[in-house]
Amino acid sequence: MAFSALEDGARGQAQRRRGCEHYDRGCLLKAPCCDKLYTCRLCHDNNEDHQLDRFKVKEVQCINCEKIQHAQQTCEECSTLFGEYYCSVCHLFDKDKKQYHCENCGICRIGPKEDFFHCLKCNLCLAMNLQGKHKVCTSVCMI
Repeated sequence: MAFSALEDGARGQAQRRRGCEHYDRGCLLKAPCCDKLYTCRLCHDNNEDHQLDRFKVKEVQCINCEKIQHAQQTCEECSTLFGEYYCSVCHLFDKDKKQYHCENCGICRIGPKEDFFHCLKCNLCLAMNLQGKHKVCTSVCMI
């Protein structure tokens, strides 16, 4: 869902829902590719003819006070929590689902992290109970 600074009806809906169908968050992402505000990269990609690179997001807009600011977990103006979980690499804001950022995968995953390991040969995060027990293939694991 895209927003302009004057679309009060749409903004009010985002405030009540705290985000979109994909993520629960208290901010809008400012897409560096088109300078439009969207609740998430998936909403952006569904409405535009190009894709939002989540790693290039630098700014967000608070859904409460509308201040545009650098991407961070809490609004610097009104202290609104943008997300219980925030990843400064992926710019993911969401409810706490025990997420963690896997440096090897390059993305955030639902955890908890202690329950998973990254297999360097398969290039995947797998459940700890599979460590040493899974069949290693090139780029794909056969469980």
